[in-house]
Amino acid sequence: MAAPLIDIRVNPNHRHDEKHEKLTDRKRSKLTENHRFGSFFPERFGNDVQSYIDGESYFYAVSLSLENAKETIYIADWWLTPELYLRRPPDLNKDWRLDRILKRKAEAGVKIFVIVYREVEAVININSAHTKHALQRLCPKGSKGHGNIMVMRYPDHSVFENVADMTFYWAHHEKFIVIDYSLAFIGGLDLCFGRWDDHNHSLTDTYPSNSNHKLWPGQDFNNNRIMDFRNVDDWEYNQLDETKYGRMPWHDVSMGVTGDCVYDIAEHFVLRWNFIKRDKYKHNKNYDWLMLEGRNGSDEDLIGVQRPTYPMGDYVQHPLKPLRKKSLGILPGTVNVQVIRSSSDWSSGILTEHSIKNAYCKLINDAKHYIYIENQFFITATGQHQSPIKNTIGTAIIDAVVRANREKRKFRVIVVMPCIPAFPGDLRDDTAVGTRAIMNYQYESICRGPNSIYERLRSQGIDPAEYIFFFNLRSYGRLNNKSEAGTRIVSSSKISPDISITSNIQKLNLHENLDENLDESLNPKTETGNWIQEELYVHSKILIIDDETCICGSANINDRSQLGCHDSELGIVITDTRKINITMDGIPFKAGYHAASLRRCLWREHLGLQTHPILNPAKCSNTKLTHKNVDLNEAPEDEFLVDPFNDKLWDMWTANATKNTEIFRQLFHADPDNCDYENFLPYNTTRFGQIYDESIPKTEIESKLNQINGHLVWMPLDFLKDEVMVEPGLQFNGWTECIYT
Repeated sequence: MAAPLIDIRVNPNHRHDEKHEKLTDRKRSKLTENHRFGSFFPERFGNDVQSYIDGESYFYAVSLSLENAKETIYIADWWLTPELYLRRPPDLNKDWRLDRILKRKAEAGVKIFVIVYREVEAVININSAHTKHALQRLCPKGSKGHGNIMVMRYPDHSVFENVADMTFYWAHHEKFIVIDYSLAFIGGLDLCFGRWDDHNHSLTDTYPSNSNHKLWPGQDFNNNRIMDFRNVDDWEYNQLDETKYGRMPWHDVSMGVTGDCVYDIAEHFVLRWNFIKRDKYKHNKNYDWLMLEGRNGSDEDLIGVQRPTYPMGDYVQHPLKPLRKKSLGILPGTVNVQVIRSSSDWSSGILTEHSIKNAYCKLINDAKHYIYIENQFFITATGQHQSPIKNTIGTAIIDAVVRANREKRKFRVIVVMPCIPAFPGDLRDDTAVGTRAIMNYQYESICRGPNSIYERLRSQGIDPAEYIFFFNLRSYGRLNNKSEAGTRIVSSSKISPDISITSNIQKLNLHENLDENLDESLNPKTETGNWIQEELYVHSKILIIDDETCICGSANINDRSQLGCHDSELGIVITDTRKINITMDGIPFKAGYHAASLRRCLWREHLGLQTHPILNPAKCSNTKLTHKNVDLNEAPEDEFLVDPFNDKLWDMWTANATKNTEIFRQLFHADPDNCDYENFLPYNTTRFGQIYDESIPKTEIESKLNQINGHLVWMPLDFLKDEVMVEPGLQFNGWTECIYT
């Protein structure tokens, strides 16, 4: 008997080679040509925007908005954890677990559509199959709400379809939510484990008023530098020993938006839904085609709608109620918002769009005063013909600095990023090849080799140290052993003790006296060994220019996120028409309200100018979208932060970073560091993140820890500078290098 034939097609252009497909591409291209940054979407006026720094306030705001949904909920995530508690502590907020909220809304008749990235299971442990099945089991057949929760996973990584469509390397990386076509959330935060955190960024798990209430249940207490998530379907069981290791604190930013830009975010979701319907679920009647008001008739092809002879599934008009009856544009805000994306044939069925890269390059190139970046990665090229890195954000930075130098303007580029990518293992281990490869590309982008930003500037007679500054974030805490139940949270977020810096700021020592947090019955050596440190992981994807414009989204600064044909990403460009009077380097300046306030809030956190987290975000001003005008000068330290070039502010910033770096080096031998690696941290000689020398007296440790202010540390730009960080091999070679860039 002859073997069955398998039709393996190899046509990378199969979605763009027929007459009707070419017509659709031309229509999209014409729209794109007329929009700034080459985006499919125009700049929308009269929106409102609310920033959420870290997961506590963001997840709380999401919980409020989901609970108020009346018609539809769209969710697109790289990873979605059904068991995620959006309010903490979980014991006091059992109804606010994500799956329970979605179940309530489905039973109330709300239609819920979810798209999650289908991972390569041998590489990533996020178990999107569990996500899908757990959500769709919430309303089984015959129950109230059945059919109201639909979940798609994509791509399939199948070799039995079109070989040109196989996508083993790239991911759906967007993180956004659309509710009732009236509100959207977008940014860096997935609805998943490991993301909930507050401004204190504690390493250990103790609720301040009751030690029986955990903040991070099960695998939500995670440290990716120690071990990755495992068996997340059994989420209550955590293999990470909390008595030996701290969690990895998580810094992130997302935004909530109302106004006409919500329609554009919704349209992007509808396009993705219909694209996956066509590619994966076209023979499944349980998945409908989504129609979109404004894209009907001859324009339905723009959102990927197809009309096969024998369609499976219905054609459902969205929004369920006409747009004219919604709040879009009815209460005009002050913010201009443009949706930008990285999207292409494999991810959305469209010609490649890299409007995120275009926006980054244009805004950075045009900066007049400062560029502030927070990002998970920093991998970029400084020329058009470099290999393997292609994105030219680095070129834009160089051009901005060169122009400022030529015009003799004060100018700064400040970058806050992780010191180590969040992958497990000692950097010297063979399993850390990928981690070292990423770090190597980052150092080559910043300061090593002739194509680095630093060397390109030096070649033009410019000292990069006068203009460009790289920082990491760190936090410390104390392990909670059984005998220490009930101790209050101890962490490194407190105000600077240097009162002389500004008379408007008074010291708020969140540590109080470290002695008060210690159990005196403990053995002094064991007590010393309980102090731990960890990098505060920067996952935000924020660009702020001149207190005027900012970008927030899911895109990292690397080729994966920026080229458009690799990972899919979504973001927004924000420019505020509401101007506030500030000074820029002492000169009167009109700043944008949202860009300025976001920058101040971020700097306040990093400097340690925070009050202790109240763990009641319902009382926070930023958990609800509102048209109320909020006074930027809510705290005395805000006046200190008004001028980005305030000399005392910059002195505090650099002094904090220097002092913190020294203390983490002295007490913990925190790596990476500019010191000789083998002598500084001999292999397998101490447990990760703990006091390096336990013979140091307790009083000396406490004294030094009390000097840590905020979380800033200098990025060690000389780490392993004379070593070969990665050599070609099975994991890293010409075929796989694009994974790491």
